[in-house]
Amino acid sequence: MKKLLLIAIIALSLHSCRMGVNSLTYEVQEDIQQTYNEENLGIIINSLILTHQEGNSYTGILETSEPDGDFSYYVDVVYDGNSFIWEVY
Repeated sequence: MKKLLLIAIIALSLHSCRMGVNSLTYEVQEDIQQTYNEENLGIIINSLILTHQEGNSYTGILETSEPDGDFSYYVDVVYDGNSFIWEVY
C-alpha cells in the first residue's frame, strides 16, 4: 500500500511540472514576440492558438500585424516538460 501511494505521489508531482496548453501558449507567444522585437521586424502578435497533437508535439496558428498587413502562420512546438522549441512557417 505504501509503495502504491509513493508511486501515485511521484506521478502527480511529475505531471504537475508540465505546463498546461494555455500556459505553454502564453510562454511560446512571449518568446516569439521577444525574438521578433530583438530582430526589429516590426511584427506584432495578435494571437496564438496551440493544440496538443501527440506526445510532446503541439501545432497552431499565429496571427500577426506587420508593416505590409495582417498575416497568419502555422506554428510547430515541441515541449519536453521543461523547455520548448518553436518553428513558424
